[in-house]
Amino acid sequence: MFDKIKNQLQSKSFRSYFSMGAMGVYLIAVVSLSVAWASTKAIQRNYQLMKDISVLEQEADIAEQKVANQKLENEYYKSDAFLELAARTQLNKAAPGEKLMIVPKSVALSKLPAGSGEADVAIVATKTDLPNWQAWLQFLTGRGLDD
Repeated sequence: MFDKIKNQLQSKSFRSYFSMGAMGVYLIAVVSLSVAWASTKAIQRNYQLMKDISVLEQEADIAEQKVANQKLENEYYKSDAFLELAARTQLNKAAPGEKLMIVPKSVALSKLPAGSGEADVAIVATKTDLPNWQAWLQFLTGRGLDD
């Protein structure tokens, strides 16, 4: 048995696998595979980094838009129109020369002419009578919006 293995190791066909030419081919194959593997890994890493950059750029754009919206909102809060509206709705104040009158809803609705949008006035009246949490719930669910 050992003689048979010894004969195969000494044969010319087996030695041809370990000749200098064959070793050079093996070395070139190993180097080529390692270069291909490294290139694939680099391409994959670059793709992942490009995805990350894209996400971060989108987040930056969203943040810039939020800042611009906040600036516009701040300008609106500084305007006279907002101050007048807030004074009328939240503080029950009137402009100079006007008299503030609090009228019950039933009396106000009874003085409207027939077919003049009583439903619109009733919707506005019920919206203002809702507790804050219900008004927010109605706003967030989209119920009660005028089309």
